[in-house]
Amino acid sequence: NDMESKVLFMYAGFVSHWTEPGHLTYKYFLRAYEVGMQTGNIDWAMFSLRTSNNTALMIGKPLACIEKECKSCIELMHEYKQKNVINWLLSIWQLVLNLMGDSDDPRVLSGHAMQQEDLLK
Repeated sequence: NDMESKVLFMYAGFVSHWTEPGHLTYKYFLRAYEVGMQTGNIDWAMFSLRTSNNTALMIGKPLACIEKECKSCIELMHEYKQKNVINWLLSIWQLVLNLMGDSDDPRVLSGHAMQQEDLLK
């Protein structure tokens, strides 16, 4: 059913992170993505995919893994023309790159993934 992806996203985003370990919240976002893609609810699937990357960062998943996931997710989001979600994920990707030392100034979200000035326009 097309509501399942939305419900999983809302549960993961507003309830589970208060009541369950973070790795379960991460899994709920991934499940919301899968269900959204299966039911044709692309917008909610992409929101869930973007938020799963953010959650992966918060639960301590290795930065190299998150970096690869961000890159592949952005490629997928381009295929589905999800510009707004891409912009949100670019900032997470650049943050991960900065934390990995791939930046002249780690306090500025500019580098390989994005330019901070472009996002602020």
